[in-house]
Amino acid sequence: KGHTMADRLLHPPVPLCALVGVKEIHPAIINNMPNVKRLRLVSRELHEDFPKPKRKPEIKDWDSFKPKGILKSNWVEKHRTVIPAVATVLYEWDEGKDWHSQASLMASIVSNFRRKIYGRNVEIVVVIVRHRNALQDESGLDEKLRSIGNE
Repeated sequence: KGHTMADRLLHPPVPLCALVGVKEIHPAIINNMPNVKRLRLVSRELHEDFPKPKRKPEIKDWDSFKPKGILKSNWVEKHRTVIPAVATVLYEWDEGKDWHSQASLMASIVSNFRRKIYGRNVEIVVVIVRHRNALQDESGLDEKLRSIGNE
């Protein structure tokens, strides 16, 4: 706050990556990531609202239109701290539950999240979190995981 546009541009912008879902493991992920200078990780709530783009008035007379500038003063800061380039949706897989019901629940969570960020150019990555003591019977796991991507 209180920085000029020139101050904000002294440091090259890096993509903002938001971790959402399974909030209790966010600190472990952020603290154990290597010091990557080309990415900034932040923790967000799955149900947190991301700001929606403001609707711009339609320009009816382009001949008399005078733009106010190239970038708004808060654009750089907004894209460095608020609007992520990538949202990593973490989903905790419960080995004891039915595969199809969990896949449906996960698809529903991702679909709801997509609706929240609609209008923003945010890529979504889904990460399935399994416990170390997960069942060892993983026959057909690759096939099942591929089928989730098709749902």
